[in-house]
Amino acid sequence: MLSLGLVMGYELQLFNTLAAVSSENEPATSIMIAEKANMRERYVREWLCLMACGKLIEVDESGEKFWISEDRIEDLCGDKPNPLLVFQQFILMCAKAYPSVIGLFKKDGPLGMDNKMFDEFDKRMAAFSEATHKDAIINKFVPATGMQSKLEEGGIQALDVGCGRGMHIAELGSHFPKCFFTGIDLSLDAVVGANKKRDEANAGLDNVSYMQMNGQMMKDEWTEKFDWVMMFDACHDQTRPDRCLKEIYRVLKPDGLFSMIEIDGTSNVYKDKEMDGSTFMYGVSLSHCLPVGMNSEGKHCFTTC
Repeated sequence: MLSLGLVMGYELQLFNTLAAVSSENEPATSIMIAEKANMRERYVREWLCLMACGKLIEVDESGEKFWISEDRIEDLCGDKPNPLLVFQQFILMCAKAYPSVIGLFKKDGPLGMDNKMFDEFDKRMAAFSEATHKDAIINKFVPATGMQSKLEEGGIQALDVGCGRGMHIAELGSHFPKCFFTGIDLSLDAVVGANKKRDEANAGLDNVSYMQMNGQMMKDEWTEKFDWVMMFDACHDQTRPDRCLKEIYRVLKPDGLFSMIEIDGTSNVYKDKEMDGSTFMYGVSLSHCLPVGMNSEGKHCFTTC
């Protein structure tokens, strides 16, 4: 239930509102917070009580005044909160899919589920990717790959497999205008969203394009086309990641580079259980990643961890 409260606070901007009207020296009542948020006080009060019981916000001894401690403001507030807060949105998607996931346990049940059955997955994954990767793409990811000088020189053909709503190559395209970036995704909704966001927020970004395509069956004419292929958190959802990786090898130039970011799991739950966030990761894997990856005969699903 705490996760649902976190989602509410994030989507309704209640953490930002609380931080704006209160502090440890001047805590705020639910009435003050509700007025600032233009919301019903009784619901705001109950949300505040939930967050206080979860020890995410502070409350005074009267039980009437609330604030966020200084060491939590950065995680809960602003345009760039902790990615784990953004990740809580997946709770809503998993809850909606729950009845179908239950059926997958049965031996005579379906093998898995189509990604289309997960409400707004592309939108929620895009928000998580932006919170997790956006600030690091240019400053950390590119230097780590050794591609910096080649990208600055220009002429590089790059491909993002499983691009989602396209944030990664939009960032790369805007910083390296002399290179060309293509994003592919199996989801039409994701591709439409990527093109819309590019056209709205990055007018004139004509070195970036998106198209619907299966990463396991890319265009024949793409053989040895790309200098650089990348994947961001997309390999583990594949029904046949081996086929996708073979296709990536085919479309790479002989001296090309493949870069992949994935969950840092060990495949050994004894070790994984000591990692921060592992419970949530396995929960999302059980409710989404595994059903999507298992939705085919002959699957080689890796799942999240």
